[in-house]
Amino acid sequence: MLKLIDNLKIGKFQKIVTYGTSLTAKGAWVELLDLELKKRYPGLCEVINSGKSAMHSQWAVENLSEKVLKYKPDVLFIEFAVNDAFSEYAINLHVSYLNIKYIIERVAVDLPDCEFILMIMNPPAGIHLEQRPDYKEYYQMYRDIAGELALSLIDNQHSWDCVLSENKALAEQLIPDGIHPSREGDIKVTFKNIVDTLDF
Repeated sequence: MLKLIDNLKIGKFQKIVTYGTSLTAKGAWVELLDLELKKRYPGLCEVINSGKSAMHSQWAVENLSEKVLKYKPDVLFIEFAVNDAFSEYAINLHVSYLNIKYIIERVAVDLPDCEFILMIMNPPAGIHLEQRPDYKEYYQMYRDIAGELALSLIDNQHSWDCVLSENKALAEQLIPDGIHPSREGDIKVTFKNIVDTLDF
């Protein structure tokens, strides 16, 4: 079980920051997480959405103080792999790895008790897949970092891949533009997977 859930269960207030791309900035999963945690643990948590559309891990490094450190989070969700994989940004896999490691290590200096949760999001489709031909390698890198640093990982790719393999038409309905899940998509797949993984 995560420290987040353990702390909430003993009545310890938790400040949570979500840091990522448009999949976080505009993702319904953040609001759903906030509502669910406040329903289960009223008065014990605050969720701050520090995501920004069209951004990547280099932006995340450069804006770490303003977007994360100033809030002094107890828990930090991180997801930038889908945009690091965007070919036009030219952020190679090694640089992406170094950026994510830096974010974790830098936050840990100021906030040694901060819990990190890495997020792997849904697979891109259509033109978004063409622009991210190596996205699977970037997603795998998050798995590697989680294993290397013994961090929690929420792997939404597997859940979405199951939907794609079982019902492609439904998957296209839930991710209508090929990259951003609808609210229904976040409810049915991403947030459901978050709840199952966090086990709260």
